[in-house]
Amino acid sequence: MPMKKALLGAALALLTSGSLQAAPVQWSGNGHWYEAVASTANWEAARLAASASTFMGAQGHLATVTSAGESLFVSTLGTDLSLYAIGGFQSLLATTPGAGWQWITGEAFAFNNWASGEPNDFPSAAGTEILGLGSEDFIGLWNSRDAEGVTWNDINNVGPLRGYVVEYAPAQVIEPATLALLGIGLAGLGFSRRKR
Repeated sequence: MPMKKALLGAALALLTSGSLQAAPVQWSGNGHWYEAVASTANWEAARLAASASTFMGAQGHLATVTSAGESLFVSTLGTDLSLYAIGGFQSLLATTPGAGWQWITGEAFAFNNWASGEPNDFPSAAGTEILGLGSEDFIGLWNSRDAEGVTWNDINNVGPLRGYVVEYAPAQVIEPATLALLGIGLAGLGFSRRKR
């Protein structure tokens, strides 16, 4: 009995300490699952960890926040998501802080929720890249919220971060009727080639 109490006490301590990660949550807007993961990694290490994770057979990646609805949903994953990485980065060819932003998945970078004054490439604008701190070429969630959720800040790859947001996009399921039509089409193509 003392062993059961000790295990129960340890489990309760873990639950109340916040050290356990919450299970991924599905957004009805696109059917994808999202998870906020506490970590002190830098952006690149967070990207690698996210891409190495899976959930229900779906491969993970740093979240790509491509709409106001998705931004609002991601904002519900935690009360303080400040310095949590998401999957945006800046092209090496960009000549200004606001140019050349893109998503790791190749999706169009048509939506953004930059905090006021961001992206600003600070501290790099002050010349700190000479000191090895690096340029701010990655996106992290910031410590402010607006009508579209948690705002963004451009961050460097030095870290440490406080965490990252993983997005799991379920694989597309091909319906049997679609497979049948594809088979008929391929058979027809083969038949027409034989006639020639």
